Amino acid sequence: MTSEPQPLPKRMRRAYELGRLRLALSGALPALVYTALACTLGAETQALGLGLAMFGFAALGLHLGHPYARGVGIGLALAAIPFGVASYAQSAGHLCLDGACVAVCMPACTAAGVATGLLGSYCLVRVRGGLASLVSLATMTALGGALGCHCVGYGSVGGLLAGFALASIPAWPRLLVATRSNA
Repeated sequence: MTSEPQPLPKRMRRAYELGRLRLALSGALPALVYTALACTLGAETQALGLGLAMFGFAALGLHLGHPYARGVGIGLALAAIPFGVASYAQSAGHLCLDGACVAVCMPACTAAGVATGLLGSYCLVRVRGGLASLVSLATMTALGGALGCHCVGYGSVGGLLAGFALASIPAWPRLLVATRSNA
């Protein structure tokens, strides 16, 4: 004889959901740190909006839990790569060889995207994250990179995402298997 599980009283359910929301909001705080750093480094006014979007997406992903939280957590940590590289490249200016000058920012953001794609997809394969985790990771990387990659406009964020996508392609089959096994 099995007994049916009794629903939690409303107060207990509300306390549980509020606790999860507090945990998600505190876990998303690194996004505000990136925003404060970007504003300190002289980012444009839209950096505040990007930082708040990053914070909101991180809190939502952490509140939803697995698999989104895995991608958000790794993404918050790895967003330091494109943010730092882009912030440094912005101050580097141009590279001039034989009379031809190239802005350093676009290739630097693309290289940061490749590095983040390689490291992020490796981490997701290790923790058995799925494709939803990869999408969360890519979103966090793009938003973190957008806070720093604004020297050539937001086209450099396109380079960041292209590098990320190309570098993560080898992991897609394993992430797809993880998605099916986690479902």
